[in-house]
Amino acid sequence: DRASLDTLTFTVERLCSEYSYMPSTELRREGQVWLAKLVQLLDQRLTLAEHREVLVLAGWLALLVGCVEYDAKDYRGAEATRRAAASLGQEAGHGAIMAWAQEMTCWFALTQGRYRQVVEAARAGHEMAPHESVSVQLAAQEAKAWARMGDRRQVELALERGRVLLESLPYPDNL
Repeated sequence: DRASLDTLTFTVERLCSEYSYMPSTELRREGQVWLAKLVQLLDQRLTLAEHREVLVLAGWLALLVGCVEYDAKDYRGAEATRRAAASLGQEAGHGAIMAWAQEMTCWFALTQGRYRQVVEAARAGHEMAPHESVSVQLAAQEAKAWARMGDRRQVELALERGRVLLESLPYPDNL
C-alpha cells in the first residue's frame, strides 16, 4: 500500500544520506538487506506504477550498495551491483539511475587508470540524463580523465558543460 511504499522511500533516502558517515560495513549490510526485500517485493502483486516505484527504489539502493562495495575494495561485487542498478534503471525507464551507473563506471575506470573509458562512460551517461544533476558529476569525471591525459582544452570544455548545467538546476532539497 501507499504507506509501505512511503516507508520504503524514506528508508532508501535515509540510507543514501548516511553514506558519508555510517560505518561502511553496517551500511553495506543494511543496504543489502533492504535491497533483497525490494527485489522480493517485485514478485508480489503490484500495480504497474507500484512496480516501477519499487524498481526505482531498488535501483537507487543498488547504486548505494555498489559504492560501498567499491569503497570496501570488493571490485567484483561493486561491478555486479552497478550492473544490477543499470538494469533496474533500464527496466524502470529511469534515466538518472542509468546515468549514475555510468558515473560509477567513470569512478571505477578513473581509479584504475582507464581514462578513455571514463570519457566514453561520461558521455554515454550524459545522453541518458542530460538535464539531471548526475550530468554535472559526469562532466567532472570526464574533466578529471582529460586532465590525467594532459588535454587542458578538453578539461575546460567538460568543466564548462558541468558549470552551465549546474547553474540551470534548482538548489537541492536534500543535500
